[in-house]
Amino acid sequence: MLNISRKHKRYISVSTPDTPPPSRQLYRVKTDREIFEQKIAVPGHGQFWEASRDRPNWREHLPTVFWLFGETYVQFTEAQQRLAWAMMMDSVDSVKKFGVVYGHTKAFMNGTGFGDPDDPRRNYITGEDLSARLPRWDKVRVCANAVLAGVESGDMLIVDHIPHDNIPTWAEIKDKPWLYFEAVSSTPTGDTTPFPQGVYGPIYIPLIARTEVSFPLSALEKL
Repeated sequence: MLNISRKHKRYISVSTPDTPPPSRQLYRVKTDREIFEQKIAVPGHGQFWEASRDRPNWREHLPTVFWLFGETYVQFTEAQQRLAWAMMMDSVDSVKKFGVVYGHTKAFMNGTGFGDPDDPRRNYITGEDLSARLPRWDKVRVCANAVLAGVESGDMLIVDHIPHDNIPTWAEIKDKPWLYFEAVSSTPTGDTTPFPQGVYGPIYIPLIARTEVSFPLSALEKL
């Protein structure tokens, strides 16, 4: 089982393999509090430390997301939607929560998700707007405390992900926590709390990309 320090363990609820492949190094995405305390700056990004921010909870109660370099606009296809629903269906009390988590005002599909009456998007899970265009991930993102894997290249990690056109089943990736992450928001201390839509359990988000994506190593902790 992954060795997560007691300080962070309460915020991580991903399913982890008992015996991960010996050659695979895993990494944890740091929280806003850690990024503030360690003054981790990533110029041109906007979601890391900046001198103008005088507190770790600068986005309190908002999703603690970080976009990855190298990718924009991935269509949220039927296969992807069905995977995403399988990952969250046991945690929610209504199928409508699918459209909320992937809504057009939420962190994962800003302006390109479900729920905009002026720009409806095809929802295969609820059966709504099936003649409309597909929703899109406007950027590839992960949340704080996500577990990542990949290849180090300079000061970046080239991140392992699910190919956008080769979508597995939930059963095929459930023991590979570097291919998905828990949706979390920032607390008053800059730590994390689960998305409120997860009434019965965590809301998991698949890590899907179309091309190579990367993340700053300075914002990662080796596990």
